[in-house]
Amino acid sequence: MKSMRNNENKKDGAGFSLLIKAGLGLSVVNVLVGLLGYLYQIFMGRMLDPAQFALFGALIGLFMFFSAPLGALSLVVTRQVSALELQANSSKKLRSFFFTLNKIFVVVGAFILAIVFLTTGELQSYLKTQDYIPLWLFALALVASSYLVICHAFLQGLKLFALLATSSLSGMIIKLFASYVLVVFGYGVSGAMAGLLVSFVVVVLVAAPILVKIISGISEGLTESSAKFPWSTILPILIANIAFSAMTQLDMVLVNHLFSSDQASIYYAASILGKAILYLPGGIVLALFPLVASSDAKGQSSSHMLIQAAGFSGLVCTIVASVYWLLGDWLIFLFYGSKYEGAGDILSLYGFAMLPMALVMVAEYFLIAKGRVLFAWLFLAVAPLQVLTIYTWHDELWMVVAAIAVFGVLLAVVGYLILWKEFRSEAAQLS
Repeated sequence: MKSMRNNENKKDGAGFSLLIKAGLGLSVVNVLVGLLGYLYQIFMGRMLDPAQFALFGALIGLFMFFSAPLGALSLVVTRQVSALELQANSSKKLRSFFFTLNKIFVVVGAFILAIVFLTTGELQSYLKTQDYIPLWLFALALVASSYLVICHAFLQGLKLFALLATSSLSGMIIKLFASYVLVVFGYGVSGAMAGLLVSFVVVVLVAAPILVKIISGISEGLTESSAKFPWSTILPILIANIAFSAMTQLDMVLVNHLFSSDQASIYYAASILGKAILYLPGGIVLALFPLVASSDAKGQSSSHMLIQAAGFSGLVCTIVASVYWLLGDWLIFLFYGSKYEGAGDILSLYGFAMLPMALVMVAEYFLIAKGRVLFAWLFLAVAPLQVLTIYTWHDELWMVVAAIAVFGVLLAVVGYLILWKEFRSEAAQLS
């Protein structure tokens, strides 16, 4: 018994080392990607007038919301790739899986473009714009991003973290450069969205052939069992991702619709920095997902990984939120000048409003990696209430942030209490 426990401790230690090592590396890259992403949006805030910046913010919020289904697919694909890598004839299966997904998204892309074509007028009215070109660039960028999501899911599932980091960083650099140049030449919001599209297209054209070559050279797995695509898990994961995106991204769209362009631009300027809290655990989550999926496939416990990931993420996010609280006005002036006066007050609250959602994200990815979808149903109950609260209680901008904070805390408390009870039950059974 003592020998078995020592072996388990060694395995846990190895998992800890791999998770933290890969997670810290990806976190560094995520921070760089995040910084470039914020530089991109800050440049747009400086270069666009308030009305254009408010429209830009609403489009970015919509892009994040409609990308939620792709995020759900990414999680399922990553888990499937991790399983297929262990199978016999893994190279052949992975290559077939990759090309099948890309063929499916030819149809999905055509469907997305058709929907935008049929609803262009309604979108223009809701977003308060007469210009349809940014809407079409938004749609094309959404389609192009689907192919990049597939590539990144394969890289993550195969634990090719260095290539994943390189692809992410390269795409952000291209987006920043292309958007900046196009806006400088006077293309406004259309230039900003075109830069987004260009970055996706270029990275996919480079990454896809490299990935196919890597897959073709993978050594064969050891087992003969087949890994079926887990279609049954897609719906709840889809619900979870859409609801999470609604709770963390649609505030920009709602504020653009409910407030004046000046107020909306102030809110968006603050939310750009405030949402950094959500991206800080990104590197840990990227490393956590395939490691937990692999441990689950081998029948090993992975609860210690959630504790490590949540503890590390909570500490980092709390530090950054505290900086926002203390230096909100100064940070807004530093990045935007005096253009969005009043945004500092929003930023001082926004970081703490995002903190519980960052912890929820860590737990959500942990559970999905294990093939479970607890937060899907919690999100389904809470997200509509948050949107409804913002619609009915929005006399001032701080009220929107308060609504996000209250429902985020509710989700985090309920979700982690359920997980804590389950871990205690598992521990009791093992003892």
